[in-house]
Amino acid sequence: MALRPVVRDFIPLMNRVEQLLLTLPPQQRAVMLLRYQEDLEPEDIALELKMPLATVRSLSAARGEDVAGQGGSDAEGVQPWLKR
Repeated sequence: MALRPVVRDFIPLMNRVEQLLLTLPPQQRAVMLLRYQEDLEPEDIALELKMPLATVRSLSAARGEDVAGQGGSDAEGVQPWLKR
């Protein structure tokens, strides 16, 4: 059973996003996954991870700076997705 073309086209992007997430420190990776994969609000993430809200916001705001220089380019569609 072949993957639908739309899904197949996103596999390289999904693999790259996973690679970039693995380069983040564990705390920041947890914040990013809870925020953008689980769609939790920063207040809920702070409760879940038992950390101050300011720390969650700081780790979330640093996402573009930490990941952007790691090989993704606008042409690949990686950076714009991570910076939203």
